[in-house]
Amino acid sequence: MKYEVKFLLDAAKVLDDFGELTACAKDCFHIRKQEEIAVQFLDTKELAFKEAGWVIRLRNKEEEKAFVLTFKKRFDVAGDQLEVALDTAKAAGFSLDGNYEAEVDWGYERLMLSFSLKKELPNKSYEQLELPDLEAALSLLEGNLPKKLLKEMGDDLITTTHLHGPLVYTKYKGKFKGEKITVEIWPVKEGPLVEISFKGKKYKEVASYRKRLLEALEKKGWLLHEESLKTVAVLEK
Repeated sequence: MKYEVKFLLDAAKVLDDFGELTACAKDCFHIRKQEEIAVQFLDTKELAFKEAGWVIRLRNKEEEKAFVLTFKKRFDVAGDQLEVALDTAKAAGFSLDGNYEAEVDWGYERLMLSFSLKKELPNKSYEQLELPDLEAALSLLEGNLPKKLLKEMGDDLITTTHLHGPLVYTKYKGKFKGEKITVEIWPVKEGPLVEISFKGKKYKEVASYRKRLLEALEKKGWLLHEESLKTVAVLEK
């Protein structure tokens, strides 16, 4: 199981007038790579999948030869009771040794357990960063819907889905205090969301670096004391 720590940064302090990371932020995070990624989500107008803990996401990266279709099931973690969430997930058919990738998202205060299944689908007839319209997106879903999702939600609900997005976000890769980090800028309706994150497998190591990263961001005055909810920002805009 992986852990991914996510913090929101103050866009007013780390972005320049063009909506990119400032030279100071790039230097601080030792940015070495930058790419653009197009993303959209599928859900009903009432966000039935989100309310049931499901996320259906379609991505197209620069110079990639395939779309990445992701089905993610999320489980809330009350406080630090991860074992309880794992038991709940197991009862729903999700286990650490299954074909879904298990991950714990660790935000400013909140933990979220998720299980993801990714599929790559050819995008040869599309331009860079282009995503399919609703009809084409629904065609891509045919034959690719996970049995767990169909069992819980039914196949009729899929036909009532809508596209949420698309948007193109910027992803930077770099290092901070010796660890690999990622910074993403999502241009959502309320203003740009800037998220810094890193991943790890060992809890103690992740917790230690999380503490150091949090303290360093606090010292710079860049940290926002709230959760990073990029998906929600797109679905509910």
